[in-house]
Amino acid sequence: MKFMNETLDSRQLTAFALLAKTESYTETARQLYLTPSAVHHAMSALEEDVGCRLFTKAGKKTTLTEAGEALLYHALRALDELDQARMTLTHLNKWGTRRLRVAAETVFLSVFLGPVLLRFHKECPSVSLQVRSFDPDESFSLLENCHVDVILTEKPAVNDAVDFFPVMTDPFHLIVKSGHPLAVNNGAVRDEFSKYPCFLIKNSIHQRKQVEDFMVRQKIKLNIAGEIEDLGIIKELVERTLAMSFLPGWCIAKELESHAVVALPYGPKVFERTWGLVYSRSRPLNLTESTLLKLCRKRVSQADLKAQDTVKVGVLHSLSGTMAISETSLRDVLLFAFDEINNAGGIKVGDKSYKIDPVIVDGASNWPLFAEKARELLVYEKVAVTFGCWTSVSRKSVQPVFEKQNGLLFYPVQYEGEELSKNIFYVAETFNQQAIPAVNFLLAQGKKKFYLIGTDYVYPQTTNLILCMYLLLHGVPPENIGGGFRKDDSGRVVSAGKYVPFDHTDFQQIATEIKGFAASGDACVINTINGTSNVPFFKKIVAAGLKSVDCPVISFSLAEDELRSLPTKKLVGELGCWSYFMSLKTPANKTFLKKWYSWLKTESYPGVIKEKRAVDSPIVLSYSGVYLWKKAVEKAGTFDVDAVRSVLESGDISFEGPGGKITVQANHHCTKNIYIGETKANGQFKILETFPQVVGEPFVAETFASTSGNRNGLVT
Repeated sequence: MKFMNETLDSRQLTAFALLAKTESYTETARQLYLTPSAVHHAMSALEEDVGCRLFTKAGKKTTLTEAGEALLYHALRALDELDQARMTLTHLNKWGTRRLRVAAETVFLSVFLGPVLLRFHKECPSVSLQVRSFDPDESFSLLENCHVDVILTEKPAVNDAVDFFPVMTDPFHLIVKSGHPLAVNNGAVRDEFSKYPCFLIKNSIHQRKQVEDFMVRQKIKLNIAGEIEDLGIIKELVERTLAMSFLPGWCIAKELESHAVVALPYGPKVFERTWGLVYSRSRPLNLTESTLLKLCRKRVSQADLKAQDTVKVGVLHSLSGTMAISETSLRDVLLFAFDEINNAGGIKVGDKSYKIDPVIVDGASNWPLFAEKARELLVYEKVAVTFGCWTSVSRKSVQPVFEKQNGLLFYPVQYEGEELSKNIFYVAETFNQQAIPAVNFLLAQGKKKFYLIGTDYVYPQTTNLILCMYLLLHGVPPENIGGGFRKDDSGRVVSAGKYVPFDHTDFQQIATEIKGFAASGDACVINTINGTSNVPFFKKIVAAGLKSVDCPVISFSLAEDELRSLPTKKLVGELGCWSYFMSLKTPANKTFLKKWYSWLKTESYPGVIKEKRAVDSPIVLSYSGVYLWKKAVEKAGTFDVDAVRSVLESGDISFEGPGGKITVQANHHCTKNIYIGETKANGQFKILETFPQVVGEPFVAETFASTSGNRNGLVT
């Protein structure tokens, strides 16, 4: 059986359609500037492609067969579409001619966007403007399917497919007509709100739920009588009856100014939404779209629709991939800190207060992608500061980007040291604030053998090599350092310990090796495994019969948050060394945990897990980093990076955080309390020892190497 080829040649179709019209090979050839023989060959090839005869000879005429008539119908439509495409491209290729396809929510389109589009047409008369309404429940499918270029709507939930430029943040008003009984007493009795019908503008399910959740939290009872798409009808109902409505200020600005309606006070907190321009993250805004954005912001100013003063703040963490087990919690606590600051009035700079507008991007456990996302935050979003990264390789990936763009990064996770960047503040534990206290504790407990294991990347490799020098310096012989050594061609040790890739799951052989290493009863394990691999590692440790009383494991990248995924009842006695434990009995920690769990119950961010949440050192240090930056900004009186950096380097910026006082040092590291703890059955830690206010020292390897005389060929 003969099958039609998947692709038909447009030139053949053009000749086919013309031959069907002229019924003459000679005339068709003349009009196409071809020979009759060339047309014959083209039609024969087309018939071969479609697998059937298309023409038949009737005297001197060449007429279509039934199959030819069927093909002609579709061919003419296809050729017409191609002609339209050519015309469009020709139009777009003319100097100064562009197309802009805009979608907007119905109310936003009719009330706010109308004057903007009129102005846009006057400034860009050659732009082909296409405008349509947008239903928020479509979840931005118009953008994803390339049906529109930009959408004007409420700020979306976190969505890696789109970006958002704010135009205004506007409070909602609970309105009634002048002379309304509630207006007379200024809404003093909130219990009376439910006596009157309240009509809402028809919104998406998500937007409606936001309003309802806000009302529940503020204990406001409204008598919702219905939802209406037409804003004019709602206004008329309010102005002519005793009905109420709950609307954003930009759509009732004139009515409020003329006192046709009155806004009632409805509580200490105001419901707000940020409106702006949404576009695909796969490309930056072009000049035409930027012009529309500029005119929207100008409209806000002209209409006296006061935009909320905001500052963009970047959040750069892995929300997918192997590191998501740790990093999503840092995203969550940052959102908590931002909300806490915003609800308390924002960041005070001069005579203004700025609300934090978070810009969240996903590094996806992909280290080169971290650099791309960092550049996106700094170049396109122009964030004032970024909080992010977990692994050292992700930090080193973004470091040149922050240095080139003069951005500011707060890094919240323990690291190996040996680095100092003017654009990074290292809030978490350095080598001398984690590895050294941990080893000193174990040596004091009589441990003489140390097995080193970690994930194969910068932090574990560097930490264990320096740690090896420290152990040798304290009398531990090379044969008592487990995991193996790797030497270069000259015989110098360049790597110490056993390493596995990210996402590694097969720890059977390693667990057996550790069991043999620990048979003498005086051994311990230094664990720098990162991410999800900790789960199979500890399961094999338990299965091998290794108990903490005989061979404790002290982990430098595993804390309360990750312990949620482990069989903690079988890990009692395993150790950790951090600047915070959830079990700390301090007023500051008690207050922090109370607010954190209260926020989890009421927040509405997508992707935030509410149940069985734990808090650990990286989470608390992320939280503390936000407040350290806030204090520096307010003291500098500006968001300017150079000015804020200068204040942070002064040594005057401290924060009484959940883990105790934390102070930024001139060397961009922090002084903080350090704690040794052992795991309890409930996944918490019993604090065994406290090291108060330890100064962060990033460079220790050279000191150890010179002190030990670089014994056994160890180098950094």
